[in-house]
Amino acid sequence: MLRVVNIAIAASILAMTGASAAAGVQSGANSIQPAQGANMTARGVASPAPQKPPPTYFDLVPPQSYTTDSMMEELRRRLTPEELKLVVNPLLGSPEIDRWARQLTASATNDDARARMIFEELAHHAQKGNTNMEGEMRTAQEVFAVWDKPGVSLFCKDYAFLYVVMARAVGIKAYDVDVEEEGGGYDSAHACAAILLGNKGLLVDPAGGWFGPPYKKFIVLSDLQSIGLYVVQLQRPGCTEIARKLAPELALVELNAFEYLVNSGRLNDARDVLQTLKRLEIPAATRAYAAGKLAFGEGRAEDAVDMLLNAIDMDPVQSSYRVCLGEAYVEAGDVKKAVGSFEAALRCPMTARDAEFTRMMLSDTNVLAGWGLVDRANKILMIGDFVNAVKYCDKAIALMPDYADAYYVRSLARQRKGDTNGALDDYKTAIRLKPELRPPESSKGTH
Repeated sequence: MLRVVNIAIAASILAMTGASAAAGVQSGANSIQPAQGANMTARGVASPAPQKPPPTYFDLVPPQSYTTDSMMEELRRRLTPEELKLVVNPLLGSPEIDRWARQLTASATNDDARARMIFEELAHHAQKGNTNMEGEMRTAQEVFAVWDKPGVSLFCKDYAFLYVVMARAVGIKAYDVDVEEEGGGYDSAHACAAILLGNKGLLVDPAGGWFGPPYKKFIVLSDLQSIGLYVVQLQRPGCTEIARKLAPELALVELNAFEYLVNSGRLNDARDVLQTLKRLEIPAATRAYAAGKLAFGEGRAEDAVDMLLNAIDMDPVQSSYRVCLGEAYVEAGDVKKAVGSFEAALRCPMTARDAEFTRMMLSDTNVLAGWGLVDRANKILMIGDFVNAVKYCDKAIALMPDYADAYYVRSLARQRKGDTNGALDDYKTAIRLKPELRPPESSKGTH
């Protein structure tokens, strides 16, 4: 799954620490069911098994295709001019990528051979990767730019994007694929490519080292949906709305949008998206995680812990579940368990951004406890419990006397309970420690 980072939390911690699927196929937003015999983070790379079964073919109805002009026309139809400026197409190629693909397949005499040659090149690269990777989802051009750089980790989505672009460069119809369930009880989000050979479809998974895997449930995406899926993981203002316009009711887009809204404190909007998620066919672990994430956002840390533990029990490799569990433990006051959860998260595939956030949370237990107290104070402040908000901030300041955010939140709580002088004193201390903080008067309604 594509884990998003709580930017507000990360900024706060940085300030404290000084750290810088297959018959009967339907494409588009519909799931694909497999033939007999057969999780903006994509999952890390798995080491290929020594032997794989023969390729599994399926009936593929190709998704909507676009020329450069028709794609731009469709984007203009769906998006505002300002939103268009934020759009990034991860499936754009380049002359260099095209040349590489042609060189790799120069000896091939048919599309099947070309498809296999490109797969083998990418799968060999993936096999050398680290399964507990850190990195960011990249466009095909960005993947190509770092291909030979030592120490750079790539995700399954990176390999999928590059494969699609390279296959298209040699005349193969290729598409991005969102894998919802691989089979064998493993339903964590994954990504691969799909190609059309004659009148049959075939999945191609360079990250998993499998040409023609019989994945149980997947979605063959249009380029418009792929753009939406890429844009939503950028976590920039406006990107959530763009992604939902381009890929409406695509589960992974909705989940990323939901996480972003919870992290941004837009809980009413997050609840609306959660209702959409409930209508979609998402794994039980994802449903449990979403419920826990919302409970955490609402300040119900103990409930969140129970829900997140349930999600982890069903899918133990998702770092986002463990990071959120760590946050919930902190807010519930159990720093020891929080540390254990963050450490476990670092042993799972995750983005570099998430890894930085997680290491910041582990950098100092006082920082961790102080953040948890202030986060809880901020949440109960939003529901009008000013007295206890002050008490939580008092505890945070006792742990960290120079924690500006604690003084700032306490100033808001004191102001709203009528202690104007105390609010002013806290505000002066907060801006002395962190000048960019806004006056409490201009912040009403934002916390």
